[in-house]
Amino acid sequence: MIMPTRRNVVFSVAILILAALLANRAVQQHRAQNNLSALQQRVDEAFRTQLSLAASSLGTDFDEDESNFNACVASVSAAAALAGQTSFESRNDVLDVALDRFGKILLNPVNRQAVTQNAPTLRALFVKLSADPADADTTRQLSAFTGNVR
Repeated sequence: MIMPTRRNVVFSVAILILAALLANRAVQQHRAQNNLSALQQRVDEAFRTQLSLAASSLGTDFDEDESNFNACVASVSAAAALAGQTSFESRNDVLDVALDRFGKILLNPVNRQAVTQNAPTLRALFVKLSADPADADTTRQLSAFTGNVR
């Protein structure tokens, strides 16, 4: 029987250590990818929630209770802030811009009557967006509204 030389033993141990390090790196990368996917899901869920809250507040009477209007402004602003970080932005490139513009429309007191008069239509748009945030046609309709209000 041939005895392994010291050099062969060191080489074998080095290979085993490298294999263990490589396996550890693969596991860490897999975990990081899973964490990133989970984080993306949470961002997408928070975004959809804000769109739903905006739709709900657009279904209320703004003149009856100022807090309804403030809730709408807050939800649209939060959705606009999240839009660029969602997975929907890559399929609906103008989503963040449309929401930001609509949020600015809400903040201008001159536009409040136009928003109130068009609340049912706007609510329907936000319901559609919360169901499918990647819907570019619905986003274009929202953009058209903001273009007409200015």
